[in-house]
Amino acid sequence: GEQPDLGGDLRLRPNRRQVVLANRALQAQQQSLTPTILDEAKGQVPVFYSEKVAFETPEGQTFPFFLSKEDLDSAFDELRATGGAPALAAGENPGIPIGLVRVATMDGLVSQMLSGEIDLTKAVLVAERTALKAVRSLVAEAAAGS
Repeated sequence: GEQPDLGGDLRLRPNRRQVVLANRALQAQQQSLTPTILDEAKGQVPVFYSEKVAFETPEGQTFPFFLSKEDLDSAFDELRATGGAPALAAGENPGIPIGLVRVATMDGLVSQMLSGEIDLTKAVLVAERTALKAVRSLVAEAAAGS
C-alpha cells in the first residue's frame, strides 16, 4: 500500500575510528569518483562494503553495507571459515584486505536511493554489533520489568 511521508531528519554522528578507517581505505583505492578523505566535522558517516561480501537469503543475494569496518572484517572472516573467500595466507591479518574495502557515505547512499541512480533494492544496512547488543539488552530489561 501507499505509505504517508514521514519527514524529519535522521542525524548520525560518525565514529572517529570509523572515519579514520574509511580514510585509509579511500586512500588505498585512489578512485576519482569517490572522495579521497572524509571530514568528521562535516558529519560524513562512512559506510563500508565489498563486492566480495554478500549474504544468501531465501529471496536471493543481499548486499550488506556496514557502519563498522570491524563488522565487515567479521563478515569476511565468516566467509573464509565457510570457504566462501580465500583462506588466510601466512602472515596475513584477519579481516578483509584493504584493497577489497569500498567506502560510501550515508548521505550518498540515501541520495542514490532517492534518485534511483543505482539499484539498491538488494542492499541492507547492517547496524553495528555493539549497537545490536545494547538494543537486545534494553529489550530484555524492558521485558523483565513488565
